[in-house]
Amino acid sequence: MWWNKRAIGLHCTLLVLLPIFSIMAYWQLSRALSGNSLSWVYTFEWPFFGFYAIFLWWKLIHEDQTDQQVGIRFSARTKPVKKDVQTEIDQEAVAYNNYLASLYKNDRTR
Repeated sequence: MWWNKRAIGLHCTLLVLLPIFSIMAYWQLSRALSGNSLSWVYTFEWPFFGFYAIFLWWKLIHEDQTDQQVGIRFSARTKPVKKDVQTEIDQEAVAYNNYLASLYKNDRTR
């Protein structure tokens, strides 16, 4: 669970994002303290992104393996589009293209 390929990718992503978010929060705090009032919003926004990244990391690490397999099995069981539906769509497309061609033909005769 903690050291499979997916989990290692999640760990690496978190290890990259958290320092970036911290640096951005510090930068916005220094801008806010120097008089930029809009930076106060970003000063609190970047730590929120960091906490949200930690929350998602935790949820994805502890995601039940059966949930992932159920998704795979469900997608494998979906039925292909029936031939009747595809034929009906094709006939509608042909009829629409013929209609457009007739409009173009009528417009050129004017």
